[in-house]
Amino acid sequence: MKILEFKLKKLSNIYTKAKYYGCTFNIKNPISFRETEFYNCNFRDEVGFRNIDNVVFSNCSFSNKLNLSFGKESRVKEGEELDLIIKQLPQTTSLSLHQLDLTHMPDSIATLKKVEFLAVTQSRLTEIAKTIFEMPFLRELHLSYNNLKTLPSQIGNLKKLTSLHLDNNELELLPPSLKNLKSLDLLTLGSNQLKEIPRELGELHSLTYLDLSNNQLLRLPNEIGNMHNLKYLIVSSNQLRELPSNIGNLLNIEEMTLTHNRLVGLPYEMKNLQTLRSLHVQSNSIKNFPHCIFHLKNLEILDLSFNRLEELPKSFGQLVSLKSFYLQDNQLQNLPAKISQLQSLSYIDLAHNCLSELPKEIAQCKKLSSLRLDSNNITHLPDSITQMEQLYSLELESNPLVDLPTTMKNLTNLKHLNIRGTLLSTKQIEKIRNDLPYCNVVSNDP
Repeated sequence: MKILEFKLKKLSNIYTKAKYYGCTFNIKNPISFRETEFYNCNFRDEVGFRNIDNVVFSNCSFSNKLNLSFGKESRVKEGEELDLIIKQLPQTTSLSLHQLDLTHMPDSIATLKKVEFLAVTQSRLTEIAKTIFEMPFLRELHLSYNNLKTLPSQIGNLKKLTSLHLDNNELELLPPSLKNLKSLDLLTLGSNQLKEIPRELGELHSLTYLDLSNNQLLRLPNEIGNMHNLKYLIVSSNQLRELPSNIGNLLNIEEMTLTHNRLVGLPYEMKNLQTLRSLHVQSNSIKNFPHCIFHLKNLEILDLSFNRLEELPKSFGQLVSLKSFYLQDNQLQNLPAKISQLQSLSYIDLAHNCLSELPKEIAQCKKLSSLRLDSNNITHLPDSITQMEQLYSLELESNPLVDLPTTMKNLTNLKHLNIRGTLLSTKQIEKIRNDLPYCNVVSNDP
């Protein structure tokens, strides 16, 4: 194939297997190319190159924002070639490098004195270049998906850092010097090998988002309660058996994810979390409904699925703001009549429990649109269920159901009804289909 050559052109596209001399590029969207050479070229605006292979940049100038993603065969991602590019970027304020085949950052990183955003992800980095900690304007640092095992104490020198992404590495310890990042707003440490969190982390008073998921944490330090501005806390997939009582001091928390741990309860002090709107405690070992939850008046989403709950206390009706309630895969045998107080409830999942009946009061949940009851022991539904005018989806699969209320036709908004695996006769199913002509009725019968 003939190699194309372009000289002193203004272009908005790049061709594969071409040579460019003194050209000016205005490229709006990220593009891919390979076996291409650039000499004395000028790239304007924000530039994004993805999966570039066997590419040469020589004495080129780039915009202040550059995003590079390298293919498996790219020469550019090798240290010497990459150094040549980075040395041409002294004015760059934003640099993204993806899929490098390097264990160390190129030395030329030290020349980026004005950079505010730096991302080196999906590579094989085993250590962080110390020159990064001398970047006075750095605000966002993305080092996700590498092979980092340690974090240098100099990380605390980045006084202006607001966002630090270290997820999907091999970190085992965190330096106490992290406490010096007083401007830090977001910290992701998910999918590492952390067994403990230094208590000094509690001094990050500006932090609003903290992800510690998929580690090996046995406990959280009491000092976590000092993060008074924290809004999002993710600690899923660890080995936590309990939470510190000081977690009740997170008075600005909005969402807390504690799924896939070994929790047997929640500290009563969590009753103070009046800003909490979403609480996820799925897949733990909770047998008794945590009493602290009754006080969370603004809670909208509650997930207690895949636990060991045997009953719901009457007080759970106090959750007047609750919209979505996940209780599947527990051991519940009945529902309290107080469920009628959940006037904001629109979705409830009670699948895979031991329910034999529903309280008639459930019909007072006027906003309920989706009700999941599959895989229980229900033989009859209360007639009152046909008063639920907003009901859109009803799952009854795998119940010993022998009949349905005669007034099912009143459920004019019902669009999905699953009665597969019940004891309803063919005649009963046919009647249901006639009564609900606009509803998708799923059954064993064709």
